[in-house]
Amino acid sequence: MDSTGPSEGSAVARQLGQALLLVALAGFVDAIGYLALSGLFVSFMSGNSTQFAASLASGDTAAAVSAALLIVLFLAGVASGALLVEIGPRFASAGILAGESVLICAVVVTARDGVTVVHLLPLAFAMGAQNNLRQAVAGTTLGSTFVTGALVSTGQGLARHL
Repeated sequence: MDSTGPSEGSAVARQLGQALLLVALAGFVDAIGYLALSGLFVSFMSGNSTQFAASLASGDTAAAVSAALLIVLFLAGVASGALLVEIGPRFASAGILAGESVLICAVVVTARDGVTVVHLLPLAFAMGAQNNLRQAVAGTTLGSTFVTGALVSTGQGLARHL
């Protein structure tokens, strides 16, 4: 007989659902950034660091600056979200999600006539902050804006669960 009780199974399903919603949000926001910024991202910093290096190597200073700005704002978002977690862990998730909602709405309002890197900088900050909303699911912790790491963690968690 399975040792997982109904309440534990439903808690895992709820946690997994929350994690998947955060991953979907990050993917959606990142796709908008990628399309609007010709190959730059608002949550996939590995891609931006690659674009930064390639832009420097090719002498495209404007593209290098854009990638660097996105990376710096993402890092600032991570640090801000971590600070919220340290100061008030009980309300950190709500604060991060509220801040993220405000930033996304601000981008929608300000970018009605066209999207530039300046419009999307707040999204990089929001995605950085969202990384502090890691979900514990079946004994593994899932990040929300890096899918490869989330898939690896999920596979490892499934193995432990089985």
